Amino acid sequence: MEENKRKKQGKRKAFLQILAFMLAAACIFTACRNGEKSEIRIVAPLSDSELFKIGDEVCSVPEAMILVTAQKKVVEDVYGKEIWSVKSDGITFEENVKISLKDFLARMKCMKLMAAENGISLSAEEEKILSACTETYLSQLTEKEKKALSLEKTDVREMFTSYYYYNKLMEVLTSDMEMEISDNDARIMQIECIFVKKTGKDLSKRLADILKKAREKDKFAETAKKYDEGGKTAMSISRGQLPKELEQTVFSMTDGQISDALETAEGYYIIRCVKDYDRDATAKHKTELIKELKEKSFTEQYDDFVEKLTAQFNQKAWNRISLPDAVSLSKADFFAIYNENIKK
Repeated sequence: MEENKRKKQGKRKAFLQILAFMLAAACIFTACRNGEKSEIRIVAPLSDSELFKIGDEVCSVPEAMILVTAQKKVVEDVYGKEIWSVKSDGITFEENVKISLKDFLARMKCMKLMAAENGISLSAEEEKILSACTETYLSQLTEKEKKALSLEKTDVREMFTSYYYYNKLMEVLTSDMEMEISDNDARIMQIECIFVKKTGKDLSKRLADILKKAREKDKFAETAKKYDEGGKTAMSISRGQLPKELEQTVFSMTDGQISDALETAEGYYIIRCVKDYDRDATAKHKTELIKELKEKSFTEQYDDFVEKLTAQFNQKAWNRISLPDAVSLSKADFFAIYNENIKK
């Protein structure tokens, strides 16, 4: 009994972990703007072999099965075949994966259309690489697997092409954008801190005693270890990470400086500035901030583009797709082949 209970708890934990990842990726798979999703409007059903159509782009059922089998392999390699039927809030793991897959397939097709709208096409070298991906994938399928998937060469090439645009379009459209982030805005500091909660008797005296000990030569770390009630005494910080009551004071400190006891709603902080400017960390953070700005700009462009589109979706064909029952490929791995051939 206890063993079965532990197994069920373990499965539920695995489900929640991967579900959290999928939910975190939701704004990648479905464009968001001002907290709202840019929905693809569904118009009418299609033929049995067509899953959906967005603009002039059609996603066939065999194309979709390439990603379905790839996702099946990823999940079952990590969590086993039993994971598909595990439920959380009344929804099975399979249902959640299918929701994400459907959004992801639509996102890829939209980005391919967006590339054409912006006059972006594949170079001769890119065509050659995608052809190599296609040939490798097909060569790794058995005849039985090809038949089970009803795959044609055009389906495989189309999926590699769509996935390529999905990975590269933002980079192409934002490559010429100039994003100005100052070193001061991106600055990373290294600090040590002591946090004292607003509890207990003689708080003022206790704070004064801690501050006095912290200001003794080379005693801050030792004092923090003894008196800190926050759980983390050494950290690298950027703007916006500290309570707002602290930021102005802390970011004006210099190497070796120790603050007074700084009050916040939760308690008091005593801060020691270890390094007021971490050059390497700041450079890395600056790159991350620029990337965030480019992603925001691209998302706005994508949202505007998607709002113009209409789509047809074949719900019956989608309902027939089953991740547990999909063929397990013996060798062909879509994502591995892509990563091996495409230079990042």
